[in-house]
Amino acid sequence: MTQSLLNQLKPVTPGEAGRPAAARASEGSAALLLAAGRGARFDPSGQASKLLHLIDGLPVVCHAAAHLLKACPRVLAVVRPRSGTLRLWLEQAGCQVTECADAHSGMGHSLAWGMAEIERRFNPDRVVVALGDMPFVAPGTISALLASINGQVQAAAPEFMGRRGNPVAFGPLHFEALGRCLGDRGAAAVLKNEQFHLIPVSDPGVLRDIDTRDDLQTKAS
Repeated sequence: MTQSLLNQLKPVTPGEAGRPAAARASEGSAALLLAAGRGARFDPSGQASKLLHLIDGLPVVCHAAAHLLKACPRVLAVVRPRSGTLRLWLEQAGCQVTECADAHSGMGHSLAWGMAEIERRFNPDRVVVALGDMPFVAPGTISALLASINGQVQAAAPEFMGRRGNPVAFGPLHFEALGRCLGDRGAAAVLKNEQFHLIPVSDPGVLRDIDTRDDLQTKAS
């Protein structure tokens, strides 16, 4: 494991005076990183994990985790059972990790399991739900999403060039519904598109995921 590279990705905690308002707003927040997918489009045989494929010397999922940790101090990653290597990387990156026994049934099961665990462990006042195969989302985007959640705004998503992207942030009004997700219903399925408060961003990473091996060539630059 490349410890020196991991250390470079871990968040730095500056003094209060040097912290932007969005970072201060993340206190009380938590991030849920969904990393329990099988990645069948990347490798139909299931032998190679897209989340463990290296970009600049570190697995895809570590980049996603590091960007979350820079915006939010508490990150819980959901993985499949017996994901030893993946779990080790995520723990080294600074995440807490939980195994979802029903992850094979779809993202919705992982999401529901993760929400129950994140409430039990952290009791957050807002949660950002991110995907382990999206390593290019800027920390500033995540901070902006968390900062937008308040009494009036209970669901927020980034918008880049007119397209809604990921991750998405939720207030406590939606925690119960997130905890009831099943099958392939992800966080966005909890609400209709028009119910999200859209945050315009100049961050193409909100639309960039790793689905196939070609994505590593076309999206890693």
